[in-house]
Amino acid sequence: MYRKILNYPWIKRNQSFILLAPTMAGGVWQILELGYIGTPYIRFFSVSQLISDGLLLSFLLFWPLVIFHMMRFAILQEDEAKEDTKGILSKLRIWVSLIIVFIFIIFFSKAYWNTFKDLSLETITLLDIIGIEVYIVVMLSLIPMVIKAVVKLIWPSFKFDINKLINYLQLPITLIAFGLLGSLIYIIPLFHRSFFKSSDFGNMKYLDCAVKTENKDLKSYHLLYFNDKYIFIQITLKSGEKMTEVKKFETFLTNPCGR
Repeated sequence: MYRKILNYPWIKRNQSFILLAPTMAGGVWQILELGYIGTPYIRFFSVSQLISDGLLLSFLLFWPLVIFHMMRFAILQEDEAKEDTKGILSKLRIWVSLIIVFIFIIFFSKAYWNTFKDLSLETITLLDIIGIEVYIVVMLSLIPMVIKAVVKLIWPSFKFDINKLINYLQLPITLIAFGLLGSLIYIIPLFHRSFFKSSDFGNMKYLDCAVKTENKDLKSYHLLYFNDKYIFIQITLKSGEKMTEVKKFETFLTNPCGR
């Protein structure tokens, strides 16, 4: 059974692409970041940044995909042994499963709320974002499992067909998909801002000092993006003029104001 799950033929046929995918994802992410600042800034593309960005994106996507496939296997897997669907033991097993699922939802949701209710752009971490993703995937995956268990209790002889259920729930699933897309549109900028704003990144004071020292007419500045070679800053002068300034990454490592 597990051998059939783990040894997908397409994995064997596309090993090279799978190994190259993180690097490609890192490249796309960097181009989007630089392109958002401005097309000319794509020239500052860093090849040495590809692997770290790609691995980070892969890590973000890995856990939700693993959870999704585990839940999908639990939903679609049919019992290999024959069982008496009208028997007391079968109904008891379903009731126990439902109780466990509902207890899991309650405690998981409570823990989720207590953990993430006080998050901000300065405090959110990579693990927090993964936790949000996993929570959404798990909650959505549990819906068919609960429906399947309830149907078996009400109609024991009913042969559960997940495909028919999906057809019946096509509209709600479509609405949920649009909702997830909307949350993704929110989460991506949130991750972008939190990735470059960390409350405990002490080297930011070096950049702050350098920008204020070099721009006497400075009103404010905003960190747009940085890779392992360059830092991109949007500077606003007291006159209202805005401009984008590119600095070497070493600015993070040198304190121009001394101690």
